[in-house]
Amino acid sequence: MNTNFKYANHYDLALHTLTHMKVNNASDLYCEKYITKMAQLRQDDSLHAKISTLSDYYHANFQRLMVVGFLPYYCADYESMKNTFLNFNRFTPEDISRFIKPFIAILDNESAFYFDYWQSVHNATETLRRGVEARFAAEVSKYSRVFEHYNKAAAVLFSYSITRNGRGIFDNNNFSALVPFPENDGEFSRAFFMALHEFTHQLTDALLQTHINMDDGSHDLSEWVVILADYYLIEAVDKARLGAYLEWLRSFGMTATKANFFELFDVGEELHRALRNVVDKILGD
Repeated sequence: MNTNFKYANHYDLALHTLTHMKVNNASDLYCEKYITKMAQLRQDDSLHAKISTLSDYYHANFQRLMVVGFLPYYCADYESMKNTFLNFNRFTPEDISRFIKPFIAILDNESAFYFDYWQSVHNATETLRRGVEARFAAEVSKYSRVFEHYNKAAAVLFSYSITRNGRGIFDNNNFSALVPFPENDGEFSRAFFMALHEFTHQLTDALLQTHINMDDGSHDLSEWVVILADYYLIEAVDKARLGAYLEWLRSFGMTATKANFFELFDVGEELHRALRNVVDKILGD
């Protein structure tokens, strides 16, 4: 099977900016180490303060505004991304005036520096990217039954600007995931399990039969369902990697072991049975 790899400087600009804003839920991209690095390169630390002025409105209207972290995927370039932000029909006039237009002004101010930085990283990683893509494609191909079952390909968008919390993106033709670009072996495993996690959301979230959001516990439950599904998938197609998968979970503060796994991620008998049915059907095809 083929895995498509993408890189997008306009998307990374949006993520780079959002990485400077602390968010009080699981979508948080905030990274002090990255912020310090960027401030040193720019010789200017004002971006953090600028984007922080928008954080209260963003948090208060998160269920609408969270899509700024997803919409760039559907845009060909920076100008189309800005136009999409300004014309997205779910944003209210207040959203446009109090968040979207100020956010775009920050992006415009940051773009000259960031696009030069992004291109320099992209050029410097040319040889590394070829190796990463080949290895990543080989890992994804182990799960070919998942993609064949849904008649979709795999698409991975590598970001140079996020250090945590990937994104799963709806796409009619692909299971799509945005993850940090891995610069070494340790980061590779982390990026791969993150991509697998985001792919799996797209086949398990429907089991919850509700609109998933951060406020009512449904997002946390959806995460547990994905963690369980990936355990079963890895156990079936690449059992030697189960230990690495548990180690990846522990890197987020989870105390996951083989002994306590199903107790730790208890989603209830009915949901667990539905999840097993989905996984068994995929693996049986």
